[in-house]
Amino acid sequence: MSEGIKTVSSKIISYGHQILRGEYKIKGVIIEYNRVISIYEVPGIKINVKSIPQGVKIILEVEDNVKLEDYIHLCFGALRSKGKQVILAEYKIGKNCDLRFIKHCIFPRAVNFEHFMIGRFVIGENSKVRYFEEHYHGVTGGVSVKAFLTINVLKGAYLNTTFAIRKGVVGKLEWNQKTILHDKAKGDILFKARSVREDEILVREYALLLGRESSALLRTRTVSLDRSKVQVVNILEAHGSHSRGHVDCKEVVIGQAYASTIPRLIVKNPTAQVTHEASIGRISRKELETLMARGLSEEEAIEVLIKGLLK
Repeated sequence: MSEGIKTVSSKIISYGHQILRGEYKIKGVIIEYNRVISIYEVPGIKINVKSIPQGVKIILEVEDNVKLEDYIHLCFGALRSKGKQVILAEYKIGKNCDLRFIKHCIFPRAVNFEHFMIGRFVIGENSKVRYFEEHYHGVTGGVSVKAFLTINVLKGAYLNTTFAIRKGVVGKLEWNQKTILHDKAKGDILFKARSVREDEILVREYALLLGRESSALLRTRTVSLDRSKVQVVNILEAHGSHSRGHVDCKEVVIGQAYASTIPRLIVKNPTAQVTHEASIGRISRKELETLMARGLSEEEAIEVLIKGLLK
C-alpha cells in the first residue's frame, strides 16, 4: 500500500472513530454495532430505532411537504474487529418532499467482520430524493458486506442514488439494488468502486420501468487493480407506455484484475425504448503520457485518472 493510501486511511479511521463515538452532532442517526450513539430529529421527520441482537431495525418517516437544505446523515458502523452487524431499514418519504441523505458505513478496525443490510424505500408522489452512500472497510480486506435495497419511486417523483467505495480495501461486497418507477417517475442510479488486492465485488442493479412515461439511467464505474474481481449485472425492464431507460457501464482493469459486465434489456411495451453501452478496458496510454509529461510519475498519473473516473 502506498504512503498516500496509508495517510488517507489513517485519516478516515480517525474520523470513523470520532463519528461512532458520538463526537460529532449531526441531523440524523449514528449506530455503532447495535447501539444508538445519537439521534437528532428535525421537524417533520421521525426516526425510530430498535436494537436487535446483532444490529438495529430503523424506521424513518417523513411527513408530506418537508423540504430541507441540509443533509440527513445516517452512519452505521462498528469499532470491533470481528463479528456480524445486521441493519433492517425502512424509509417512508411523504408527498412533495425535497430531501438529501448522506450515509456512511465505516468499519475501521475490521479483520473478520460481516455486514448485512436490507433496506426499503418508498418515495412519495412528486418528491425529490438524493441519496449518497459511501463505505470504508479498513485496510485488511477482512470485511464481507451483503446489501439488498428496494426502492419504490411513486408517481412524478425523482430519485438520485450513488453508492461509492473508493478508499481502503473492499474485501467482499455484494450490492443488490432494485428500483421500481411508477408513472412519470425518474431515477438516476450510480455505482462507483475501486477494488485492490484480492477484493471481490458483485453488483446487481435492476430498474423496473413500471409506469407510464417513467425513465431510468443505470450507471456503473469501476476500477479493478492487482488481482481483484468485479462482476456487474445491469437489468433494465420496461413495462410502462413511452418509458425510457439507458444502461451505461464503464470498467477499467489494471494489473492481473478481472472484470465482467452483463447488461440485460427487457421490453414489454411497444412504445418503450431502452438502450445500453458497456466497455471494459485499460487506462489510455495517451492520457498517461500527457500527465507524465507534466511531471507526474506513472503511478501518480494512474491515481489522477482513477480519481477522475470515480469522482
